[in-house]
Amino acid sequence: MNNISNINNSNDILIKFINEKENIIRDLKEKIKRYPFVLEKNEKIMSIIFSSVNQNVNYSMVCKNTDTINRLEEKLYKEYPNLSERENYFLCKGRLLNKFQSFEKNNIKNGDTILLNQNDSSALFQ
Repeated sequence: MNNISNINNSNDILIKFINEKENIIRDLKEKIKRYPFVLEKNEKIMSIIFSSVNQNVNYSMVCKNTDTINRLEEKLYKEYPNLSERENYFLCKGRLLNKFQSFEKNNIKNGDTILLNQNDSSALFQ
């Protein structure tokens, strides 16, 4: 009888342990759902600021070092729809940025300001 009691006790301990682990997993899944994106290996969260030459735009974004300006432009244009009416180019620390390369390849660091400039295409037709 003592053997059965030990087995039942061991089973109870295992069930309790499994339930605790399931609760931890459930909590972690809930926390992950609150983040705007998943960080893969070698990815880092960073914040960048888009600012315009005329100072009408001052918009901070949380992103990843692997993001591109091209990908974030859509979010920027949702906030400032009039920006999409012209062709835009971007500078950081005086360098012209490639919109299709990652922030890492463009040497953009956490906290950097990306300066938005607009081509005045209307001048080409005058």
